[in-house]
Order: sequence, then C-alpha cells, then structure tokens
Amino acid sequence: IHPRSYIGPNVSVGKSTIGEGAIIYSNVSIYDSVTIGKNCIINSGSVLGSFGFGYNRFKDQSIQFPHLSGLIIKDNFELGSNSSIDRGCLSDTLIGNDCKIDNNVHIGHNVVMNNSIWIAANTCIGGSVNIKDNASIFMGSKIADKVTIGKNSFVGIGSVVKPDIPDNKKCFGVPARLIK
Repeated sequence: IHPRSYIGPNVSVGKSTIGEGAIIYSNVSIYDSVTIGKNCIINSGSVLGSFGFGYNRFKDQSIQFPHLSGLIIKDNFELGSNSSIDRGCLSDTLIGNDCKIDNNVHIGHNVVMNNSIWIAANTCIGGSVNIKDNASIFMGSKIADKVTIGKNSFVGIGSVVKPDIPDNKKCFGVPARLIK
C-alpha cells in the first residue's frame, strides 16, 4: 500500500498492490492478486478480485473452474459503491486508464477494458468481454460473455448485447440492434 494512499475503515486487503494517491473508502474487500494503479477511487462496499461464476457441470456436481489469475486496474480509475470486479481465470482481468464505473456494476472474469470507458449503474458485463477505447455503456445494460464492444461505441440504456458491436457504432434494445 503506497504511503500516500487512503484506506478507510473496515477495508480488507489481501496480498495486493495499491498505488499512490488511491482512495479506498469503507467496507471494501480487495482479494489477493489485485493491482490498483495511481489516483484510483474505490467507493464503499465494492469487491475486487473475487472468483467469477465459472462453473462446469459434471454428473450431479457443479465444479468451479479455477481462477488462477488476477485483476489489474490502471491509473485514474473510479469505481462506484457496491460494485464487483472478478479476477481472471487463466489471464488477468484488465481495466485500462481513465475508466469510470458507476454504482452496482458487475464485471466478470477475464474482461479486458481498454482506456476511457464509462459504464453506468446496474450494468452487468459477462466473462471474457473486450471493451475498446472510449466506449460508453449506459444504465442497466447486460453484455453477454465473449462479446467485443468497439472503439467509440455506445450501448443504450437497458440493452442486452449478444453480438459484437463494431467501432464507432451505437446500439440499443433487447436484443441490442445497431442504430443508423
């Protein structure tokens, strides 16, 4: 933990790294293998680096796929309260520079978010999603596993995105459709 960072009351930090100028508010849980960059803000009640929902069925059992990797958050990131970001399974979950994530957002394992991405409240991002630079995802959207959201793209309120969204496009609806 960098000495010029703030750690609020009731914060739990595993074997992780917290960069200079980070502000971690109360009741945040940071699991092992999490790296938080410079000037990041993590609001109350958030969970970073927990295992994702990676299960396989075997006969009458549910077997969790191992989550062996970590979570890397670059600089100037902000995470709203009561949000969660899962650690990666076989590769790290990665959050780029200058990303802003609102309250009550879930980001699944192995997600790669490039730089300057905005995600509004109550959004759920499935595992292994790739979100390119400057994308905006608005309130209550759901992004299916393994989808790519293109550079400078826009996902409208309440959309359910299953196919990839190309660069510089807008989509909206259930299921999400490109807007001309």
